[in-house]
Amino acid sequence: ETGLRCSAGVAHNKLLAKLVGGLHKPDDQTSLPCTEGAAFLQDLPVRVLAGVGYKHSKVLADVGVTTIQQLRELPRARLVGALGAKTSALVAELAWGRDPRKVADKGPPKTISVEDSFRSCTTFAAIETVLR
Repeated sequence: ETGLRCSAGVAHNKLLAKLVGGLHKPDDQTSLPCTEGAAFLQDLPVRVLAGVGYKHSKVLADVGVTTIQQLRELPRARLVGALGAKTSALVAELAWGRDPRKVADKGPPKTISVEDSFRSCTTFAAIETVLR
């Protein structure tokens, strides 16, 4: 009715909900049963895990780990050596689809922005064209 699109992921924790929410963008809702979380993750790159950014993904690649399945198979001592105790503990849990982080309300937005879709619009007619 409004022409707006919305995607959402429904899963039993924050990590999995975020990842499945990105599967069918821009206009679909996706759910992941809790029994499927570990299987869903296994072939994904380690970079999708919280705590594994550019730097940590390079460190993991240096020890032969690029996928979540490879991360699961890495001995814990090597993971701790690569990422440190705190990060490796979180990443090891996330690799199996277990996310101890809480979903927290961040309050009202501090800013409101416009998507790039409207950058070239100089008239209301042009905006209406983009929205259709």
